[in-house]
Amino acid sequence: MARTVKARLNRIEKLILSRIEEMLEDPDTSNGDVLKAAVFFCDHFRDDRDVGSEHVEVRFTE
Repeated sequence: MARTVKARLNRIEKLILSRIEEMLEDPDTSNGDVLKAAVFFCDHFRDDRDVGSEHVEVRFTE
């Protein structure tokens, strides 16, 4: 059961990361919206558990 839960969390995590990437590529998305999504991701998915080697880097340019 723990494996199933971890697999589901990993799929959800990948979906959120792909959405953040889409937001970064969309010129109509504000920096604030991207920041909110990144903070949500970090608060809910980046804890002490092993989630692999992927990471999120967000840079804002004006």
